[in-house]
Amino acid sequence: MSVNTLNDYLVPWIELAKAIPWTLWPILLLGIAVVAAAILYSIVYVSAQIPRPPYASEQYYTTVEVGGKVIEPRPLPCWHDKWHARRDIQRRTKTDDARCMFPNTEHAAVLGNGHSNGGPKEESNKASTPDSEGSNLEPAEVYMTVVVPAFNEEERIRAMLDEAVKFLVDEYGDNQSDLGPAHTVPTLQDDEDSPATKRRRMNNTPKAGNGEAQSGSMYNTNGKPQRQSFSGRRKLPSLGWEILIVSDGSTDRTTEIVYAFTRAHAATFSTPTDSLYTSRPGLGKEIPFFSPDSIRVINLESNRGKGGAVVHGMRHARGQYVVFADADGATKFSDLRTLLRACHEEEERKALENGSHFSKPHDDPTGLPPIDQTQPVLAIGSRAHLVHSPSVVRRSFLRNALMHAFHVLLRVLTTPATSRIKDTQCGFKLFTRSSLPLIVPCMHSEGWIFDVEMLMLAERGGVVMRECPVGWKEVKGSKLSVVWDSAGMAWGLAVLRLAWGFGIYRTGLD
Repeated sequence: MSVNTLNDYLVPWIELAKAIPWTLWPILLLGIAVVAAAILYSIVYVSAQIPRPPYASEQYYTTVEVGGKVIEPRPLPCWHDKWHARRDIQRRTKTDDARCMFPNTEHAAVLGNGHSNGGPKEESNKASTPDSEGSNLEPAEVYMTVVVPAFNEEERIRAMLDEAVKFLVDEYGDNQSDLGPAHTVPTLQDDEDSPATKRRRMNNTPKAGNGEAQSGSMYNTNGKPQRQSFSGRRKLPSLGWEILIVSDGSTDRTTEIVYAFTRAHAATFSTPTDSLYTSRPGLGKEIPFFSPDSIRVINLESNRGKGGAVVHGMRHARGQYVVFADADGATKFSDLRTLLRACHEEEERKALENGSHFSKPHDDPTGLPPIDQTQPVLAIGSRAHLVHSPSVVRRSFLRNALMHAFHVLLRVLTTPATSRIKDTQCGFKLFTRSSLPLIVPCMHSEGWIFDVEMLMLAERGGVVMRECPVGWKEVKGSKLSVVWDSAGMAWGLAVLRLAWGFGIYRTGLD
C-alpha cells in the first residue's frame, strides 16, 4: 500500500473525528469499550471449558480379585458427592431455622447467610474458612492415595507401577487386610512364618488392621514413631494406600498391563510363605506383595484430558493424603517423602498455633509434635532446580524458548502466590484431605492448564502452598506437541484468567 493510498483512506476518518463534538467523545469511547468487552466476554464464554458430569460407568472401578480374575465393576466411594450432600443439607437447615425464628424474610436471609448477633462480617468470614469446608468431609480410609491419569500408556505404566508399589508397601504397609474376611489367605494370619508377621517382626511393628495401625501403636512400618492427629476425635490412618489408575479413554492395552501387574504381585492363595517379595521373570523384581484391591482401574468412556482424569480420580480418593503422578514415571517416587514432610510441617505449625486444642495426650510416647489434619496444604513437586541440568540444557532451543515464554505469561496472568511458583506443570502434587473440598469441586479446566487452575483455587481458598524440589528424568514416549500444545496452554491460560475475571467460572463455595 502506497503512502498516497494510505492518506486517501485515513483522511475521511480524520475529518469525521473532527466533526464529532468533544462532549460526545466520552460517551463514544465508553460505547466502544462496552462493545469490545461484550465481544471479549462472548469469545471467553464460548471458549471456556465446562466439565461434563461423569457417566454412570465411570463411577465404578475394576481390579483383579484373589485368583487373578478381573472382577465385575464395583461402585467407587465418592467423598465429593457426600460432601456436597452434607453441605446442601446444612445450608437448607440453617436457612429453614432462620425462617422459623424470623418470619421477616430479611432477617431470615441474614441469619441464613451466617450473620449472627456477633455481626455479619465476623460470621461471614467464619463460614468461608477452610476448616468449615473440611468439616463435612468423609474421613479417610487409607493413608495415601495415588491418582495416575493414563491415556495409551501401555509402554510406560509398568515401570511406574514397579517403583510406586515398592515404595508404597515399604513406606505405608502392605494393605493386605483389605482382602476382607471372605478373602483371607494363609499368609495374612498370625502365623509365625507368614510374610505379614515377618515384616512386622523385621520392623518391630504391631499388627495392622483395616488400613490402620493398632490402637496405641507407637511405630509405623519403618519402625519409626508414627504421627498422631489430635484434631477433634479422629486419628489419621497410619497405614494403607491405594493407586487409582484413571484410563482416560485409552484404546491400547493400558488396563491389561495394570491387571497383569496386579496378578503377578498381589497376595493370593498361592502366595509363597517363604518370601516377602515377588521375583518373577519378565514381571519385575523385588516387588512386595499387596492386596489386589489396592490398585483400582477406572475406565473413562471418552478422553477428557489429563486434568479431567486427575480430578475424576481425586473425587474418589480415600486417602488422608492424595498425590497425583504421571504414568510415565518421570518423577522419582521416593520424593513423595519430601512432599509429605512439607505437609506435616504445616500441619504441625497449625497444631502449635491452636495450643491446647491440639495438645498431645500425656501417655503419647512418640516424641513427635501433633499435627492438625484440618490444615489444608498443597505440596508442589518442582523441577525448577534442574533448569541448568544436562537433561534440560540438551532440549531444543525452541522448547526452552517456549518454556520461558510460558513462565512470563504465568507471572502476568496468574494471581500473586501462584505467579511465584517456579514450576506449575510438574505432575507430582500432594494434597492434604482437608484441601480437596476447596479445589476439586471448583475445577473447570480439563487440559494441560489444569495445574494452574488448581494452584489459583488453592490460593483463593487459603490453602498453604509449599514448593519442593523433586528428582526427574526425561522419559521417551511423551504425547506433548511442543508447538501446538504450548500455544494451546497459552490460550487456555488466557481463557482461564478471563473466565474467572468475568465470573463465568464460579467456585460455588461462597
